[in-house]
Amino acid sequence: MQRRLRIIRYMFTARIRAAGWAPWLILAGWLIFAVAQEPRMLRRFGIHIVEDAAWVGGLLIAAILLLAQNKVPAVGAAWANLVTLAVVSLAVMMSCRVLDQGPWSATLVDRLADAAAFFAAWAPSSVCLARGSSRSSRGKLVSCVVVFISLVVGGMLSVALREGATRAAWSAAALALLAAALWTQPQNTRK
Repeated sequence: MQRRLRIIRYMFTARIRAAGWAPWLILAGWLIFAVAQEPRMLRRFGIHIVEDAAWVGGLLIAAILLLAQNKVPAVGAAWANLVTLAVVSLAVMMSCRVLDQGPWSATLVDRLADAAAFFAAWAPSSVCLARGSSRSSRGKLVSCVVVFISLVVGGMLSVALREGATRAAWSAAALALLAAALWTQPQNTRK
């Protein structure tokens, strides 16, 4: 267990170092721009530019960090992807909380719920990215199709969880994560 935790920590640190500071600075600028351009009167009509910008920026940062390393050991790849996604979701939503101050802004509990919803929506995609690619062209095609489908499902889950976190949306996210975890399990090819 300690070996796996150490590998996860090393993989996370390597991803942060490989990505560098540029994506984080771009994200900060993106969120500051969203805060500066949002008229407060639009919030009465259900338009929250800062939250939407945080979801898009968080997805881009997560994609950059998850794809930052070329070679990833298979031992804890799925867990390292989930830890990376959890850190990104917390960092993005808490920075959104810091930048968006005022009586109109969401509370800390709402931001933590947004972080949990962001994590639940994109966790299946991050787990699917952890599976090593096959050597055959058919295996690579299947891997690409499964990752693409997981991204589509993640987009649908993010809309469902962003609009209103119902029990059905959370159940769908849990089932998608279970399916991704089952797909990434190593196959026993002995006959």
